[in-house]
Amino acid sequence: MKYEETWDYSIVIPHYRTPELTTLCVRCINKFKRLRCEVLIVDNSPDDPGIETLRNVPNVRVISNPSGEVGVQAHKKALALGVESARTEWVFLFHSDTIPVKSGWDEKALNLVAGHRVVGLTTTIRSVNPFDTFFSKLARRVRERKTYFYSKTEPTDRKVMSYFFLIDKTYFSSERITNDSDDVTVGLYKELCAKGHIIVLAGRLFLNQYIWHSSNATSLLSGQMGNSGSRDRFFAKLSRLEKEL
Repeated sequence: MKYEETWDYSIVIPHYRTPELTTLCVRCINKFKRLRCEVLIVDNSPDDPGIETLRNVPNVRVISNPSGEVGVQAHKKALALGVESARTEWVFLFHSDTIPVKSGWDEKALNLVAGHRVVGLTTTIRSVNPFDTFFSKLARRVRERKTYFYSKTEPTDRKVMSYFFLIDKTYFSSERITNDSDDVTVGLYKELCAKGHIIVLAGRLFLNQYIWHSSNATSLLSGQMGNSGSRDRFFAKLSRLEKEL
């Protein structure tokens, strides 16, 4: 397959009614990237004009998802549509609440997949907050002592996350993503591991240096989840993030 030489990698971001968060995500991608990337925003809410300004960003393409669905199935189809449109070998799958926070995050992640038979990178960690309190970080280090420091290559039975999933486009299956009963990228991960391919599992030490991600933030902001306590906690974390940036 011939790839576009203008970009070193692509990022696919499904978007659904979170324009401020998606804009922050793109701003931080461009602020902290070291390599050349194209950002593909797949819009699941084409009636929402909130991300129109992003069409003017030179390395951004906005693609409308015509499926008309919402929820997990819309998210899966958006990922498939984005990867199919990508013009590079390596493609990151992001959520709109996946926020790079340190220069070189992209170069470091791509270095982790440089080995023989390695076709991707993901993690089993749900939330990442580099700006958490000292005691919260210490507690996590104790609880996760077996996985905290190192990125691993052995397959896992734990659920892998789709908010920071890097894949060699050759090994991406749109059919596996959209028709799978598993959650988003879980089935793809299992299938590739069963075939003997290696997908690196990033540990918290790596993620804490480079990424901020809050579980269910997109669902909370778009109204798909209505838990007021979770929403308040998210806005508190988001406020801290914006002050740090």
